[in-house]
Amino acid sequence: MLRSIELQPKDDVGATDLMAAVDAAVVEHLGWLGTLNQALIWPGGEAGRRAGDGDLTGIGAFGAWYIAHQHAGLVDQPTVRDLAQLDRDLRALAATLLADGARPETAAYDRLLDLSAAFLARSRRLEKAFARAAAEIDALTGLQNRQAMDRALAREHGRFERMGESCAVAFADLDRFKRLNDTHGHTAGDQVLRRTADVLIGASRAYDSVYRYGGEEFLLLLPGTDEAPALEVLERLRRAVAAERVALAGGETASVTASFGLAMMRTSEPVAATLERADQALYRAKQDGRDRVVAAAQPVGR
Repeated sequence: MLRSIELQPKDDVGATDLMAAVDAAVVEHLGWLGTLNQALIWPGGEAGRRAGDGDLTGIGAFGAWYIAHQHAGLVDQPTVRDLAQLDRDLRALAATLLADGARPETAAYDRLLDLSAAFLARSRRLEKAFARAAAEIDALTGLQNRQAMDRALAREHGRFERMGESCAVAFADLDRFKRLNDTHGHTAGDQVLRRTADVLIGASRAYDSVYRYGGEEFLLLLPGTDEAPALEVLERLRRAVAAERVALAGGETASVTASFGLAMMRTSEPVAATLERADQALYRAKQDGRDRVVAAAQPVGR
C-alpha cells in the first residue's frame, strides 16, 4: 500500500515523489496479484473473503494517489495517466473474474496476466526514466545541474553549427555571497540560493533554461537569441534578483545582487571556449562594480 505517500492534493509533485509512488505501486500490485490468485483458486479462504468485501476490485492505493495528484507536477502527463488506466483495467477485469464465484475462463485469465505484465513493465520503465531525470536535478534549488547543462549546450551548439541560429550563453554569480553566509549563516544562504533560482526561472522566457553551475553561480542558455535581446533579458533578470527580499528565520530579510557575463556562440568555437568568454565577461562585471551585465567582445565574423 502507498502508506508513505500523502493522499492529499498538492501543488506540485517532483520526480522523487513520483518514483516513490510508482515503486510502492509495484510492491502493492505484486501482493494484490498473489491475493487475487488465491481468491480464484480457493474462493472459501481468507483471500476469497477479501474479494467478497470488494478489497481486490475497488480502487487501489496507486489509483487513490493518482486521483489526488493527477493535475500536479510530473503526474499530469500521458505516461502516468496510462499507468493509472492500466491499474483501473486490471481491477475491473478482476471483478469480472471473481463474479459469482465462477471459475474464470482461460482467455480472461490470460488477459489479466497480460495486463499485469504490462503494468509492471511500464512501472519499471517509468521509474528508470524519472531516476535519470532526478540525477540531473540540483537537490538544493530544483534547477537542472551541470550534467543536464552539458547535454543542452552540446545540443544547442550542434543546432547553431547546422542552422546558424544565434544562441547566447551567460553566467550569473551572486555578489558578495560569502558575506551573506558569514552574516546570516549557511541556512540563510541556502534560502537565498533557492529563491534566486525561482526568480531567475520566473523572469526568464519560456524557451530559456537556467542551470545551477555550482556554489552561487548559475548558467543561462538563451537559444535563438541575438546579443541585443539577450542583454535585455539579462538586464531584466538582474533587476529581478536585486528587487527580491528573502524572508529569513526570526523575521529578518536578506537581499542580494548578481553579476552577469554574456557570450554568443561562434562558428567553429567549442562550447568550452564560449563558456570561457562568458566567464571572462562575468569577471569584468565584478571588476566594474558588480550588479551589472557585461557582454564578451565579439570579434569580426561569427
